[in-house]
Amino acid sequence: MGVAFVLFAREAQGQAPARRSGPARLSRADLARVFAVLTVATACGGVIFNATTISMPKVFDERLSALTDSTFGIGMLVCGVYLIAAIAQLCVGWWLDRRPLKSVFVPVVALQVPLLALAAPPRIT
Repeated sequence: MGVAFVLFAREAQGQAPARRSGPARLSRADLARVFAVLTVATACGGVIFNATTISMPKVFDERLSALTDSTFGIGMLVCGVYLIAAIAQLCVGWWLDRRPLKSVFVPVVALQVPLLALAAPPRIT
């Protein structure tokens, strides 16, 4: 992955970033609103990240025990999930370099809701 990054970074290095006409002037109320939204989004993202990172091996052990009988196998499954997530982060970063923040951020956050619902354990009644 590191070699691929170096190759892609060299290609993109020659491209000049798009320039804007000038810095946008925001009121104090707008800045406070932006700060609040980013604070909540970052806090929620951090909680989700930590919860899934800590609980994923145990959840995989309990729910996917039919796929493997060893701790090594569970570790490999978790490693596969982390690799997919790392590639997704690279893709999102690439999109953010080429698109407006809102057009990337909103769909990514909207996808988290149904995917986290699918990952939730079934309710026992």
